[in-house]
Amino acid sequence: MTGRYKNYKIEDFLEDDDFILSIVAPNEESKEYWDSLVCSGSLNIFEYTNAVLLMRGWMKSNPRPSREDLENLWTRIQEGCTAMERRHSARPVKHLFAWLATAAAVVAAAMFIYQGSVKKCSPGCVDADLMVLSQAQKSGHVTLLSDSGSIQLKGSNPTIAYDREGVLQVGKQDASQKEPLPKHNVEKCRVLVPYGKQAKLELSDGTRLWLNAGTTVSYSEKFSGKTRDITVDGEIYAEVAHDGRPFIVHTDDLEITVKGTRFNLSSYTSDSFSQVVLVEGSVDVAHEKNLVSLVPEQAYTCDPEGSSVRLVNTDLYTSWINGVYKFENVPIEQVLLKLARHYNVTLVLPKNPSGVICFGSLELKDDISTLLTGLMRVASFNFVIKNGIYYIQFNEQANY
Repeated sequence: MTGRYKNYKIEDFLEDDDFILSIVAPNEESKEYWDSLVCSGSLNIFEYTNAVLLMRGWMKSNPRPSREDLENLWTRIQEGCTAMERRHSARPVKHLFAWLATAAAVVAAAMFIYQGSVKKCSPGCVDADLMVLSQAQKSGHVTLLSDSGSIQLKGSNPTIAYDREGVLQVGKQDASQKEPLPKHNVEKCRVLVPYGKQAKLELSDGTRLWLNAGTTVSYSEKFSGKTRDITVDGEIYAEVAHDGRPFIVHTDDLEITVKGTRFNLSSYTSDSFSQVVLVEGSVDVAHEKNLVSLVPEQAYTCDPEGSSVRLVNTDLYTSWINGVYKFENVPIEQVLLKLARHYNVTLVLPKNPSGVICFGSLELKDDISTLLTGLMRVASFNFVIKNGIYYIQFNEQANY
């Protein structure tokens, strides 16, 4: 019986009583049944996914089938009707195919949640040979740590600011006090931004920093030496104030020296590369024994294979501070990693590179499921959600 699903198209699923019943009146048995079909490769996951999207979209705008409709449907299934007989039998989902004509818009905004267990999948399952691209963190707040205590900041994009004397300026409505607040001139502080959040940091010298998801920045409340030093693990966009002293950014593998400039830095310890993109001014980038001076619209990148400098469109690297992620000639794996960090989700995909290269932009105001649903229609992949984990399945190599 399960073999017939191998070549099913969307319209075949929508005419199949077993499938319809599993959506309108799911139970543990039906969930396990369809779980096994997906894991064994007994159906086309793309056709099945879109059929589920259409059914769930239809259910949002139509009343639930009556008990009598469901009983009649279950009776037909038990009597073993053939696929052809089922196509011509009365269905509990009236007007389904009239609605299907306008379903494309619903698919673009809907999401597919596949209920199942990873442990049930066999080695031949779609979940075999996978790697975790991004591991979700425990949900938390942006946190400010200092020698005198810590505070947690509410909201998804809070601001931490210091005046010229190094005194912290945070409104009570923005902070949840965990320990005594730092009062003034505490030598070292750290801001921790979890996945799913961003933050703004205004330092005592007038420098402004935008901190992306998963970023930690260490700094002094009041810069008193001949240089202004901060340490970064993650991604920041910086507008450095000019005051005659070098502003030095330290990462795990780079040292960036500026005197007043705007630039973007991406240097997550968990990533295999670091990148500096200069928007305005000049910077010196030191990596191991090499020193490179950048001019505006240049990007410096270093990874295990070496380092390079090239001209770039800086807007592609800085648009995230305005809630837009723009990308050009970027592997889809990198796009997905950005989204996973921004939305704080665990994302798993095949170990083998997809070969899919992306061009475009995404507004980060939508939820990740909506974004992935839109992406999968043009970027040759499908996704399922199991126990809150997002699994990506690539279809074929292509450029988009």
